[in-house]
Parts: sequence; C-alpha cells; structure tokens
Amino acid sequence: MVFHYFLYYYIILSIRSYSYSVSVSVLYGANIDRDFTEEFNFIEKLFSIHSEIVWDGEGNMNSYKEEESTDELAKYFPEASFKGDLVTRYMHSIGKSSVEILESRIGLHIPIVDGVVFPDNSNINAIINGILNSGKKALIYGGGTNVSGCFRIKPGKGVIAINTSKLNNISITGNIISAGSGITGPELEKAANAHGLTCGNFPESFNYSTLGGWIATMENGQESNQYGGIENSVISVKVLTSKGEISDNKVPREAAGLQVKTAVTGSEGKYGIILGATIKGFKLPDKKYFSSYSFKTFEEGIEAIKNMKRYPTVLRLSNETETMIALMSGKNTGMKKIFMDYLGLRGVKNGAMMIMVNNDYQFKEKLIGGIPTTAYPAKMWARDRYSRPALANILWKHGYIPDTLETSCQWDKITELYNNTVESFRAAEREKGFTGIIMAHISHIYHTGACIYFTYIIRSENSLEDLLFVRKTIMNSILKNGGAITDHHGSGTLFSIYKNPEKLKMQNMLNDELFTGWQDGQ
Repeated sequence: MVFHYFLYYYIILSIRSYSYSVSVSVLYGANIDRDFTEEFNFIEKLFSIHSEIVWDGEGNMNSYKEEESTDELAKYFPEASFKGDLVTRYMHSIGKSSVEILESRIGLHIPIVDGVVFPDNSNINAIINGILNSGKKALIYGGGTNVSGCFRIKPGKGVIAINTSKLNNISITGNIISAGSGITGPELEKAANAHGLTCGNFPESFNYSTLGGWIATMENGQESNQYGGIENSVISVKVLTSKGEISDNKVPREAAGLQVKTAVTGSEGKYGIILGATIKGFKLPDKKYFSSYSFKTFEEGIEAIKNMKRYPTVLRLSNETETMIALMSGKNTGMKKIFMDYLGLRGVKNGAMMIMVNNDYQFKEKLIGGIPTTAYPAKMWARDRYSRPALANILWKHGYIPDTLETSCQWDKITELYNNTVESFRAAEREKGFTGIIMAHISHIYHTGACIYFTYIIRSENSLEDLLFVRKTIMNSILKNGGAITDHHGSGTLFSIYKNPEKLKMQNMLNDELFTGWQDGQ
C-alpha cells in the first residue's frame, strides 16, 4: 500500500565476474528515521543478553537466479506497463507479516509472481484483457504493507501482480472526496487538508498504505473512536472485474440490495480490482488535546473503559509490560525522574497506562481508579504513532522475532481473553523452550467491546517452527475465548484456516476467477 515502492525497499544489485548477487530489503518502513536504540537496549535487558546484528534486513535472491525470464509476457500489455525483472517480481510477492519476514531472514525460497503491471486510468481495461489473454491469474498490490499473507501464491501458479500506484487521482467537492485506489494516506490527507477536511482514517501503516488497501482489508484507523472504520467513510466504490466495471451510486444511502461497497469491503482483492472510491471528508479539527491516566492494573483500566459514557478520538490502554517498556526506555532525564517519582507516589509506578487524544476539545470524564498523569505520554505516542515499526526492524536484525496479533471481543469476555491468551503464550514458551515477552493494549473502542492487540517478541533456535506454534497457540486462545479472527487486518492466507467453512463458501461465491492469484487456506 505505497505509492512508490522505492520509498521502503532499498535495492542492492551487486554483479561481479563469475558471481551473481541480488538482495532486496524486506523490512517495513526502511525510510523511518526515528532512532529506537534506547528502547531496543531496554528490551535486551529484559532478555538478559547482548546481541549482535545477524541480518541486514535483506532477502537474498541468489536462489532465484535460475528463474526463467518472463519478458515475453510484455507482449500482452500496453507499452511500458509490464516489468518482469526478479527484483520487481520478488518485491510484489512478499508482505510485512512476521512469517514472511522470517522466511526471508532464514533464506526460504518463496514462490514469486511472473510479472508486475502498473496500470493507469487510461490502460486498465487493456491490462485486465492482457492478463486474461496470458492465461495467468491476478493479485492486487497496493502499498505492500499487508500482514495476513495476501501476496502468498501457490508454487507453479502463474500470477501477475497489479500495482495500483498510478491509480492515484483525486477530486474534492464540498465534503465529498473521490480518489483512485492507489492513492496513499499522505497524498489523500494533504489534498483533504487543503479543503479544510480530513479523511479520518489513520492506521499505523498510514504513510505507505492506500485507499484501496484500506477498503479491501476493512481497515480501522487509530482515530476510529471518532470516525469509525473505513466502512463508515465509504460512500461508493468502483470495481473492475473480468466481466466489466461495476459501481455504486454516489448518494448518502441507498437501500436497493447489496451494494458494491458492501461486497468489496474486506474482500482482499478477490472480487475484482478496486479502481477508486468516494468517501466522506470530515471537518479538520482545529486542535488536538492530550491526556493520560495510570491504573494499578490492566484489568482496572479495562473496567474504567467499560464504565465510560463516551470515548475520546484516540484511547489506548497498555498492559503493565508495554507500559514498563514505554516508560523505562530512553535516557534518564530530570523530567523522567520527576514523572517516575510521581507515579511511585501515587502507587501506579508498575501499573498500566492509558493515553488519550481528542479533537477540538479537552476530553473530561472521571475514570474509576485512574490517576491523571499529564499530557506528556500521549504526546510521545502521537510523535511515534507511525514510526514504531522501526523498532521491530532493529529487533529483526538482531535475531529476535517480533509479531503482533489483534482481535476484538465483547466487554464481558475481554479480561478473560486477555489473561488466558497471555498464559497460553507462557505455556508455549515453557513447552518449546524459547524466551519471550508479551505485551498487550486495547484500542478501537466499540459500544459492546474493544479491539485488543497482543505484541510479543521471541528468541528461538527453531525460529519458524516456534513462531508458527506461538501464532497458532494465540489464535486458538483468542477464538476459544470469544474473540474475532481479526479486527481489521484481513484474513489472507495466514488466517483463513480459522474461518468457518460455510462462511468461507459464502464469501467465495463472489470470487472472480481472474483475481484468485492467492486463495484462502494456502
């Protein structure tokens, strides 16, 4: 989900006499300049080790040098719209899930697409016809930040990736925004801001992800408490299938059967390519207000949220471990000492922290058990809201495996789900013998429940085996305790195995055979 893959893929081509070496960076956001060294050093202390860099973050492509050239496929497509070189093909065959990154780190050979096409609004129909005539299947590639395995293809399956970066047109009339599916978050927001508007959708991948990707995965941004998920913003969608174009009427609401926007939201590109969408533009806030509270325990914080009458634009409650890492990382400044002394004085030094950000006015509501802890933590969160993947990059390079799984569940189940899932992680740690830490936080607050993230870091000698075991263990705990498969990341190939078979059959009824470059259950 990015407008130019150059922004986050640093490509090294080294060709010498009698040797061939191509490597491509597979880490997320390689251009993030925030330095997380202090945070990394604190995590090292938790693991009681001092590690060295064991990986440069690049997927070595030497195993692909015998791949047959696919340049002959260019004849099916408009001039200069097709690329068949190995680097481009590899880049469009790997997402940002921990499984895919780890596979690259250990040098696993993954199937790659046969080529990549870059359509614009003038040649998209010709390109779709070209894929049909080539006998290949298609998969859609927006910004490349997918974490559910939507670029994973079966070995030997002929697939063409469709890069949407040139479908980035935009027009704004009143408070209605019409944009191409390949427009990125920053491009969309900049245009909206010029009209006194905001798109209202701010996922952590905002700087790279695209409007089409948000819709296809049913994305939920960090300010969803105010603006809702992307499905709340979409007015109409235009889709191109193998049989032609289909779109919604651009009206506030229409009760005339299944709408295109309803069908394709969360479809992950299997029903056709989203060409563009019309979305609501929300009034740009005049000011943001920051606050934070600390609780003795994570569970007390959950109870406080459950009893709130309304919610701020952003609310994030971190468990004790995530809070500790956030507070203890960094340099020991005088301000930090004063802040930590204050937490100790109030009896919440080892507790759970909640940060709040609210648009246009200071959010005020009495929180049961909450100790006010200034605006500082919330401002630090806002500063780093899009740059945290850079910490994961450091961990990856030093031999760690960072991962995140998220879900949503009802209020009456969320505490039990949290406790049982943390315990299931600990049980997996004991059984497999790896070392790890697990964190959690709650965000995306709903009337009947909330989204909860589990972020964990492990070190293992049997890295891929243990990662897959931990993911399965956590997912089984989530589902057993009443959680959703995913709140907003899409199911892809990595999570479709958890879908109800009958529900999967229903969803696949709308599949367009051309766009089955990846399939459920791979």
